[in-house]
Amino acid sequence: SPSEDGNNRDSPLIIPPYEELVSIFQSQAATFRSVGSLVASGVTFVMFLWRHYRKVETELSDAVVTALLFGTALMPIVGSFLTIKYKVGTFSNPSYHPAANNDLLITMHNENSTLYERSEAEESSSTLTCEISQVVSYNGIAVDEGIAEEECEEEKMYQNKKRQKQGDIASLLLFQTLLIMLAMQNPIVSATKKVVWMSLVISIGSGLAISLLYSWYCHHQCTKKSRPKTTAVVPPRKLALYLILRHAIPSAGVLMYSFIYTIFQKEPLLLQINSILRSAVTALATCSYERFCAKKFNSGWGIIGLITVLTIITALVSLLDIILVHIADYNIISGENIGSTHLYWIVFLVGIFTAYFGELNFMPSVVLASTNVIDDSVYHQSLVYNEGMQYATFVSCIDFGDQAAGWISVPIISYLGISRENNWANLEWFIVICAVAKFVSVVFLCLIRPTRQTG
Repeated sequence: SPSEDGNNRDSPLIIPPYEELVSIFQSQAATFRSVGSLVASGVTFVMFLWRHYRKVETELSDAVVTALLFGTALMPIVGSFLTIKYKVGTFSNPSYHPAANNDLLITMHNENSTLYERSEAEESSSTLTCEISQVVSYNGIAVDEGIAEEECEEEKMYQNKKRQKQGDIASLLLFQTLLIMLAMQNPIVSATKKVVWMSLVISIGSGLAISLLYSWYCHHQCTKKSRPKTTAVVPPRKLALYLILRHAIPSAGVLMYSFIYTIFQKEPLLLQINSILRSAVTALATCSYERFCAKKFNSGWGIIGLITVLTIITALVSLLDIILVHIADYNIISGENIGSTHLYWIVFLVGIFTAYFGELNFMPSVVLASTNVIDDSVYHQSLVYNEGMQYATFVSCIDFGDQAAGWISVPIISYLGISRENNWANLEWFIVICAVAKFVSVVFLCLIRPTRQTG
């Protein structure tokens, strides 16, 4: 309200620590990703529900799978268009660029912080700021030449950052389109000709290369810091190694998904209900992380302690899958239908616990990948390793660790002889091995222990 604005005009602008902001924002982003998964599961559930009550074939068919694949392929394109339309991610910290916010401009003069509104016309016409020789005044407050020159440089950097972001969004859109073209080669070639598909791939690939070069050029023009320098508590190589090792632990998740599909294979509607429940619980987990963990445990010994607790709890919760496997085996031995009602309820309950704590246990990895990004001005001699590349590298380490977990799991599964043909024999032992390995992963935390105080 105007009165509140007048009372707080001279109040200092308090910006939370960078690590806290990143932790909160990553939690919020994860929550909305989970909400998106929940919506997707809901749409698929409605489709299966319609097929169920229309007495259509309840089991999955080629037509249903093809429709789901096309829908899944189109969603990233729709998301990219929405990103461009609503300019997602274009907000900048006022401490970096005063004109980044359309409503506010922050100027410093005589050790007083004055906050005033800037009109949209002034925002679009920044040339007034860049006239160094001119003394700008507003409500009797003068801005000297030094401040005007600094704002001019900031304006140029802001515009280059804005163009770079536009190029990045275009590159993301083109890359997703290229992936869809490669995945849909057979349907497109069947409907047209192979030369048409090749022409589309070459055109999209050329556009992707151009947009990447444009983004690199815009980044090359940015020579100033985009945010205040933060202390990197964990050296990049140690953090990358830790993220790989933490996620290279064998996991029974894929096998359990296949096992649950065996239970629900004749009831795809219940399988979709289970998917909706897991998506909802995942969204709840990220909300809980934002509310109770993001502000307090985002760096240093705080996040190390959080990872320790969550890893132990997740390992214990994963042992609940043994109950599910045991009851399913009992149904098979006793001759009962494997998809009995009480087994469905156990699947739902175990899935709720494993999904909730699994997502909580994953969040610290993303937070670590964000809070330990070093200001790219440190690497001004090597623009290839900018802030975006640092974050992408850390996230790639997480993905590589997940892939390594699969490679490690294969020989263990082969040694135990686990398969559908032998009714998942020894699956309980594999679950125990994965839980023990998760306990052992706590040892890797020594790689990211703080070596100096953050400041």
